[in-house]
Amino acid sequence: MRTPGAQALLAAIVTAAYQLLAQADDDTTVTIAVGCGGGRHRAPVLASRAAAHMDHLDELRVQAVHRDLDEELLPAGAGEAAA
Repeated sequence: MRTPGAQALLAAIVTAAYQLLAQADDDTTVTIAVGCGGGRHRAPVLASRAAAHMDHLDELRVQAVHRDLDEELLPAGAGEAAA
């Protein structure tokens, strides 16, 4: 969480989740997706921290799913747009 802006982004994710939940029906699933290049560092940490912030709410089932953690790493520069 040392990346500049990471704490503010975490706060924004949690705030957005609370706002969506407040508007949702009781049986509605609210999904928040967090992504980053490679999906191994910032995204999993932000997803885990956001889930931990909301896990105390007994009436909710909060779950962080790390979809790409077991995938092979992309080669350096693979996500960059062609010039």
